[in-house]
Amino acid sequence: MAAASVAAAAAAAGRAARPGAVAPAWSSGVAAVRGVGACRGGGRRGSPHRRRAVAVGVLPPPPPAAPAVAANPNERRHYERRLVPLPPAAIQAVVADVASYAEFAPWCTASTVTAVHADDGAGHRSLSAMLGIGFRLLSETYTSEVTISPGRVRADVPRGALFEYLVNEWTFAPVPRSPGASWVSFEVRFAFRNPLYQRVTDLFFDEVVRKMVAAFEHRAATVARQRGGGGGGERRGGGGA
Repeated sequence: MAAASVAAAAAAAGRAARPGAVAPAWSSGVAAVRGVGACRGGGRRGSPHRRRAVAVGVLPPPPPAAPAVAANPNERRHYERRLVPLPPAAIQAVVADVASYAEFAPWCTASTVTAVHADDGAGHRSLSAMLGIGFRLLSETYTSEVTISPGRVRADVPRGALFEYLVNEWTFAPVPRSPGASWVSFEVRFAFRNPLYQRVTDLFFDEVVRKMVAAFEHRAATVARQRGGGGGGERRGGGGA
């Protein structure tokens, strides 16, 4: 679904970034997310902003940062790491359920699994999916080659009308001593065929991707509530894209 984020950002030419928007805490090691995070407002007793803290010492270290300079000078990258109050299996199940993307993912107009190439029944799968995106005057479809394994979903979009290439990867890791929480990492790297799209994307991409990632988290929370709060197993027949 990263391609929808990238394309939507490109189509946002002329739209100013939303004033006053407050970005969530990313990759901080003590990010506050719905009560699972660091104390804010000084942490004074009785403060309305006080939240339960997660000790930094029990959190896994962040993965190494992406190289500062890409091999392709037109390549753009985005990385974020988010602490979410859901178990890894719950959020991965949503990312791996490509057939449902059109129901909740922003700017996704169609989502279809076209072929399943491998499935060992133990959480390892590879498949092809066709996704449609629509944003203002932009309407495109693209094919995503998806590889799924426990704790990881990767999608590769080959060269087409819009992209030279696009690769995005999700990882899902448990938080020690916090069985109901997980670290979710998302990375995307891409290059447009049209240099104008490349320049416009630089203005809006971070905001658009964060909205996309938040939609997946919200979907996972909704599914968990519908199942009585359980993390649930992975739904079959999908793949993150």
